[in-house]
Amino acid sequence: MEQKLYSHHVFIFPFKWELTKYRQDESLLKRCRIEEIRGLLDATDWKRKEFSIQGGEQYNEFNYFFGHVREILYDLSAELRDESCEGNKELINHFEFDKSKIADWYYVIGNVTEWEENKNKTDELPNKKVPKNVETFFLTLDSILLNIYSTGVAVLSFHLRNFKYADPDEILRINQLGRRLYPPHFGLSNTSVITGIQDKTSFQDGLDDTKSNELPHFISLGTYDGFRTSGFYEDFQSYTDAKNIERGVFQIPAFINALFPVGFLGVGRKSAKTNQRANRLAFEVSVDPILDSRMHLVCWYANSKVFKRLRDYFNIGLNAWSNKAHDWWYKYVFVDNAGFITCWNLEMKNSLVQQATYKRWLELGTLFGVSRYSFVMFTEDRVPLYLVRHLQTMYYKMAELCLVQRATVINYADEVTHVSHLLLDSSQGDLTLEKIATLYKKYLVFINKIYFNEVTPQEQGIELYDMMHRQMRIREDVMALDKQIEELHNYSAFEKNEKGNSLLATISIIGAVFLPLGFVASLMEWHVLEDDFLRGGAFSGPFWSRIGVVIFISVLMVLVMDVLTKFKYKSKHRRYHTAIRVVFYFTFMALGIYLIWSFI
Repeated sequence: MEQKLYSHHVFIFPFKWELTKYRQDESLLKRCRIEEIRGLLDATDWKRKEFSIQGGEQYNEFNYFFGHVREILYDLSAELRDESCEGNKELINHFEFDKSKIADWYYVIGNVTEWEENKNKTDELPNKKVPKNVETFFLTLDSILLNIYSTGVAVLSFHLRNFKYADPDEILRINQLGRRLYPPHFGLSNTSVITGIQDKTSFQDGLDDTKSNELPHFISLGTYDGFRTSGFYEDFQSYTDAKNIERGVFQIPAFINALFPVGFLGVGRKSAKTNQRANRLAFEVSVDPILDSRMHLVCWYANSKVFKRLRDYFNIGLNAWSNKAHDWWYKYVFVDNAGFITCWNLEMKNSLVQQATYKRWLELGTLFGVSRYSFVMFTEDRVPLYLVRHLQTMYYKMAELCLVQRATVINYADEVTHVSHLLLDSSQGDLTLEKIATLYKKYLVFINKIYFNEVTPQEQGIELYDMMHRQMRIREDVMALDKQIEELHNYSAFEKNEKGNSLLATISIIGAVFLPLGFVASLMEWHVLEDDFLRGGAFSGPFWSRIGVVIFISVLMVLVMDVLTKFKYKSKHRRYHTAIRVVFYFTFMALGIYLIWSFI
């Protein structure tokens, strides 16, 4: 008997990446060389898989998008690449994790539903309370995908199927807790607010408090019985040691880090003294989350009972029956916990729901919701399952593309800040101009290869893509970045023009020095000097006297030119200065004329 699928979940982790063998002051082109990271992954459990049309499912997905959009959506096989997308393999590389070594994999989420006082404190359990009851969700792990982009952004996604949990609140807890990467905050004592004394809550007690509402007790990958010892088990206990978070709040969770070889991924920078090579880190690739402690959510869930009440709300208006369904829909779209809603104002809540809800197929039993952190689909139980396939393929790819766009904009905005900081250091002039040029090239690639106003000719796809852009504020962020990049580019052009003008000025000065020399020499005729030299030899008096006269008059002409071009009349005693300089120049000019006349 075929299992019943209650929901489908995708947790998407967008992050920045860079090769750590290149220093931070290297250009983005060097730090994010996609061919190098591709080589590093060749000997791991990650297998590169190019997109090819093997059946109707791939055909439908491929045909859904415009041709120029496919280049960034898919790592195209040689058969699907043409002359317009020869750079595809250097723009995106698609990898899939090989989980064949373990037959049945699960994405496991633990949630503490009840705590009790810790009566037997030990060094291992110094906290005030310990879990009494832990709710565990086992989601079938369908696939783990990794897309790496040359813009310095990567997207890791976990694709999960739910065959066990049908309750609406269970779906909310899965979505809210399963997407966590690290603690969003630590719980604190209220006493310090009143007394003003520094809070003394331990990291452990603060972590336990966060696990009571915002953070899962653990997330792990593995088999049904062996997930605790699989090496993918993350219980966030490392955050109770202050030394672990000295260099930042983000530590790569075990259920992600264990997917890669030891020493492959890392966060932050270690001292060069701890490494054999200067400016060399102990790991291969540095990662940094783009958003915050949460992964992005793509989800489908079916429940006819809740859907009917929700349809009544949208068609009739708020009433006693639909109010509960309306609150659930808000939590589902904005990924709130089942026990708490993050908006308590009815007018604002209704406004946010209306903006985030796509109702085109409401009467046929389908609703879509779009927020900054989610793309969700909610249907009746008997909805055609091809809609679920659409979510797993086309709609997922649209959501992923929007995340790549948003992540790239944020990444480039950070790069602009870094480059702008270099402007304050005059010794970094050439490096700054190089980084600006690199950033400008990457931005042009982003605008032409990644950022699109439309990605499909299909009407529903156009509307949903517009909703994603609007909810994520992508267009506003792109416009702001465009202005920043333009200002940096204008500054770079100005600096290059200034350098060019300085070079021309230097050439002009050199020409100004030698022009009088040639002019005077032409007046005195070089063959006269040649005759003097042949008659008297190298130490002939007339020869060197004439040379001296030529140099003297040349220098004198340069000085006169200096007076004509640079003399300023704002000096307090300008009349005396003018008289002295005139007397000086006329004296030397008269002496020069006398010397010249004596040689004639």
